[in-house]
Amino acid sequence: MYERIPDTDVRKLLWISPDNDTLNSQIPSVITEYSSVINQSLPGYASIKFRPGQGNADDFKVGASSAFPLMRVEEMYFIEAEAVAQQGDLQQAQQLLNLFMIQYRNPSYAFPASNQQATIEEIVMQKRVELWGEGQTFFDVKRLNLSVTRDYENSNFLSDCRFKTEGRPAWMNFVF
Repeated sequence: MYERIPDTDVRKLLWISPDNDTLNSQIPSVITEYSSVINQSLPGYASIKFRPGQGNADDFKVGASSAFPLMRVEEMYFIEAEAVAQQGDLQQAQQLLNLFMIQYRNPSYAFPASNQQATIEEIVMQKRVELWGEGQTFFDVKRLNLSVTRDYENSNFLSDCRFKTEGRPAWMNFVF
């Protein structure tokens, strides 16, 4: 997923780049005195999306006060675009996706809607980037019967958790 995010997309700065010091130097650190330590000590692909409130890592009363959204407006934009694509209006779905991405995330973004499957895949991909770490992929994988690939070069998944499935993973069908 990380490799598919263009360098012009501001969301790419939510991870430590494994091989691009230029990108890492652009990461806005909320704790400026620790920024060089953070960039040097974290491994490639480490997420820095979730940070202490007001960048304060010293006072837990301030640092622990962070937003925990139940649903973000960005998620609503992606749900709308996918719903329109699922109904077959690819031009409108493309327009919704491009408008959101250009206005809020990547000014050079342009996705040409070629077919329904490719459009839905692109919307879900952008949604994954946007909502990474927030637990929303589960619903997309299950609803769309998507495959899961955790076994790839430089994967940071534990070795006994590096799965690769064809279609919906069986662990998502576990009945509670």
